Amino acid sequence: MLMKAGTMSLMGTWFRGESLYVDALATYGRAEADTSRLIQYTDVGGQVDRRATGSVDGTEFVATLGSGWDMSRDQWIFGPHAGAHYSEIRLEELDERGARGVNLKLREQVSRSLTANVGGHVSYTFTPSWGVWVPHARVDYVREFHHEGQQETVRFAADFFQFDPLKPTVGARLDTDDAEKSYWVWSIGAHAQFVRGFAAFVNYRGHMGLGNLDVAEVTVGVRYEKTF
Repeated sequence: MLMKAGTMSLMGTWFRGESLYVDALATYGRAEADTSRLIQYTDVGGQVDRRATGSVDGTEFVATLGSGWDMSRDQWIFGPHAGAHYSEIRLEELDERGARGVNLKLREQVSRSLTANVGGHVSYTFTPSWGVWVPHARVDYVREFHHEGQQETVRFAADFFQFDPLKPTVGARLDTDDAEKSYWVWSIGAHAQFVRGFAAFVNYRGHMGLGNLDVAEVTVGVRYEKTF
């Protein structure tokens, strides 16, 4: 599969005093993908070896709103936070070609997600001689409101009997699993500012309550800043 994609985002943060903050983010993206599917099987006519190709366009819209309250005591910063996240992914209809009678046709697909989260965060600031080191932790309870599974229809592109007024054929229905109604997300990490303009961060993010699905994410980064 070959994909070309582009996105644009708009974000902003509003502060009230040194404790309350509100973050907002909106992202729109568009992608074009070329697909390739290898088909190999044996029937009464012998070995069949074909390749079905196609192209599909898709769009994605994401909107996130979050807010929190930071409290401090000595080197500690902690507090509650909450937010909401909406995403919509839309894939246009896909018509395969190049494989004759086994080309497939997929109708337009739309996937939506709306979640709300509430949780807490904590961090501690160390100031050794080499710079500043801030370990942190965060936990969230997440509720998914679009958790029902979907039905997708797949049919052969050359199936003209679907238009039969007396007894039209129906496509094969693929049922997706229901999403988890609620789960937990937690993360631990640290960021550091070193002398001479170097900075770095590391973060591990895990999930609990996703049934048989295990999801984990590790992010690492380094930055160097020099003033002239």
